[in-house]
Amino acid sequence: MKRASVMTQRRKRVARAIQHLEDNIEKDITLQELAEIACLSRFHFARTFVELVGYSPMMLVRRLRLLEAADRLREGRTTIAAAADYAGYASATAFSRACRRVLGRTPGQLMQGEEISDPDEQIDVVELGEMRSVGFRYSGAHREVCDAYDPLARAALSVGDWQPRFGAFALVYEGEPVGGHADNWLDADVAVPVLSPVPSLAGFDPMAMPAGRYAVLKQRINDRKALARLNDLVERIVAESGSAELSSPVIRWHRYDPALRPQAMQCWWLLVPLGDVPAEFARAR
Repeated sequence: MKRASVMTQRRKRVARAIQHLEDNIEKDITLQELAEIACLSRFHFARTFVELVGYSPMMLVRRLRLLEAADRLREGRTTIAAAADYAGYASATAFSRACRRVLGRTPGQLMQGEEISDPDEQIDVVELGEMRSVGFRYSGAHREVCDAYDPLARAALSVGDWQPRFGAFALVYEGEPVGGHADNWLDADVAVPVLSPVPSLAGFDPMAMPAGRYAVLKQRINDRKALARLNDLVERIVAESGSAELSSPVIRWHRYDPALRPQAMQCWWLLVPLGDVPAEFARAR
């Protein structure tokens, strides 16, 4: 319990350091500077950061700079050589490899205005068991859901029943799980997966991610084509199943703690229930 309480405080401090990093990505940022923002020693900050975020602080800096360099190329504000230098790569060749691996686009494609894409746009199919969770019903604007979720995450972490790497998810009943606009309405069960066989947390309700087969769409924060892909997939699944609607709600699953992921790196799974539809059907693009 004591460790859980300590991790709750460290989560808050690491989140503060990440916000500072985002706000100052144009500047030279050192590990010592971030540790001081988090009020931790360099050693404990670096270790806690990796444990909670899954990246080292400097790896996160490089990823954010790569994303910023890609935006500059798309907007015609820089050259490939200058973008490579800004992102911290020794050569344009190394930068090009990183763009293809991480962003799914070459620098040339970015300069032509192509959007950053997941390198694997194939629709995957996963089989999930029921996931024990605890959460609450949310009805409101997309822009406010993260603020509403944060007390849940803090409470679950404080009792040692949740880890940031478990992430958070929403079973979406009304509205668009993609959230094309921050003011769009969302009605959903928001929850975090927990370790307890019978989850119990004061002020929140036991929930579960339903077991079953799901078609998985991966969406990045700036993927403006995701909603069209999602709607197309839902229509095909409904038509193939012969039903009037999906067998259960679409699920938006952040497979990390949203408070510990910079805005530019936000991405999630959209899980569409397949019901009786053959798995091979959803694998087609």
